[in-house]
Amino acid sequence: MPSIETLVEAPPRKRFCLCVPLLRFLGEGLNATLLELLSDAPDQTRRYNELLRLVAPTSKRTLTASLRRLERLGLVERRVFDCVPTRVEYSLTPCGCVFIEPLEWMEEWSANHPQEVASIQAE
Repeated sequence: MPSIETLVEAPPRKRFCLCVPLLRFLGEGLNATLLELLSDAPDQTRRYNELLRLVAPTSKRTLTASLRRLERLGLVERRVFDCVPTRVEYSLTPCGCVFIEPLEWMEEWSANHPQEVASIQAE
């Protein structure tokens, strides 16, 4: 699995070419949703079962696959606590925290431009 750095490796053809793979990544599955849920959590940490409830009706398999991908990319950290029952927590890494900033900007832009967003969604 590529790192977050390799997601942006592309020959410089146009000004925004480097962000296209990142935008595709954010549009896939639960990626943006999970980053948002973690960024909104206290200490940017949530337990696995809490995430599962928040993304219902998503399956455990889909959630686990999404979290593993975010972990491999260095955006999310997984911690397993040695207790009964086993407790698993996910939190944003420093790279994940920085990654949230452009997402917040895009969210603000979308909120301020509802007609443009609606026309994009209509296509």
